[in-house]
This record gives sequence, structure tokens and C-alpha cells, in this order.
Amino acid sequence: VRLLVLGGIRGGGQGCACPQGTFLKAMMRHLMLERQEVLLVDMEAGLEFLGRASVMGTDALVIVVEPGRRSLETAEAIAQMGRDIGIKRFGAILNKVTDPGQVEIIRASLPKGVEFLGSMPYSPALQKADLEGRAVFGVDDRVEAALADAKRKLESLIAADAAAKA
Repeated sequence: VRLLVLGGIRGGGQGCACPQGTFLKAMMRHLMLERQEVLLVDMEAGLEFLGRASVMGTDALVIVVEPGRRSLETAEAIAQMGRDIGIKRFGAILNKVTDPGQVEIIRASLPKGVEFLGSMPYSPALQKADLEGRAVFGVDDRVEAALADAKRKLESLIAADAAAKA
């Protein structure tokens, strides 16, 4: 499986997403724990995937934070719920930066144990591509460079922890 998209609730009265969540949890557990696969999972915004422990067993959880107090509060809740299900490493990427001062404020305000991985500038080109339903890859070199840097930092974080355990 290269890409799996699980649908959410598409209309009122259609019940819960429990069947999709159960399938996702079982598949992730099999791929991560039994096959030692590398997975990148983009979960919908919200805390339900942590409440259902869908991401239990992951090496690291990356939290996307936007410049705002509520987003920081959500990051704190995500980190705490992640710890509750045994996740040990957390990183944060600041998204939609419009002012360099936002980076230091957010960085200083991240929950304890959440490593700052980097920031992505606000990109009108990326927003336009999204609004038009086009792929966002290749649209803004600044954003792609920031993501590549954050990826390197996350890989270093995971490697350092693995070396410390060895």
C-alpha cells in the first residue's frame, strides 16, 4: 500500500468513523510492529485518533502548530494524550508564519518535551493551489525547503534516541 485514504463522516446521521478507525489501528499496528515499515500518517485535525490510540507504537508524533494560543493549547493536549498511549518523541512544525517574531514566541511556548522542528512561511501560492484542488507539491520552494529541514531534524531526533537506547 503506497497511499491509503480513509473517509470520514460525509453527512449528518451517518454514524461514527469507528470502522475506519479500527481498520487503521490494526493496519498500522501490523505495518509498524510486525513488518517494521516506515509510515507517514496524516491524521485529520482533532484528538480522536489519540483517544482511540490509533497511533500507538509510533516512533514520533509531529504536531502542526499555527500561530495562536488555541493551537498551542491543542498541541499540549496532543502531547499529553500521546504520552498517555506511550509515544515518547514529539516534534512541532509551525505553519503559516507571517512574521519572524511568531517563531520565537511559539518556540518558547511549546509544551515540555516537544522539539521544535522548524517553521513554514505562509504561502499565497500554496493556498491558491489548495483552493483550486491542485497538488501543493512544487508550488513554493520556500515551503518545500522548510519541510526538508524539518524532516532532517526529525530523523536526527529519532536516530539520537535510537543510539541512546543501544
